[in-house]
Amino acid sequence: MPYSTNDDLSVLYPEYRAWPRNSVLGLLLFSGVIAFTALWALYAVTVFLAVRSHGLAQVPEHRVAALTCVAAVISCTVAAYGYTGPNLIPYRVFWGLAAAVAGQLAVETGAWPRVVRWADRDRLGTAAQRGTTP
Repeated sequence: MPYSTNDDLSVLYPEYRAWPRNSVLGLLLFSGVIAFTALWALYAVTVFLAVRSHGLAQVPEHRVAALTCVAAVISCTVAAYGYTGPNLIPYRVFWGLAAAVAGQLAVETGAWPRVVRWADRDRLGTAAQRGTTP
């Protein structure tokens, strides 16, 4: 039985052999090992900050937010292993919000230290020497 024209994928999608179906492998293929590692380190940093925040959280809402950040990274990773995960706008927004919330939550819970501005350094230093709070 001869093949019909519908069986030939190259008619509709001529790049099917060159373009990977898996977005993670495509990123590795097109960006290289160093850039791939740098891009995926953002996922690891998000999970790291969320897990540290969960351990140091005193408020239940902070714990829920931290676990939600971890779940967002897991779901984005699963979507990236799928066909077109990172190409969709909701994927980028969802992961971006998870990274932003994990960073803010880490500062809020004390999992990541606050940065003291240079202008406030003298004021905080003199208050500490006097034994008072600023």
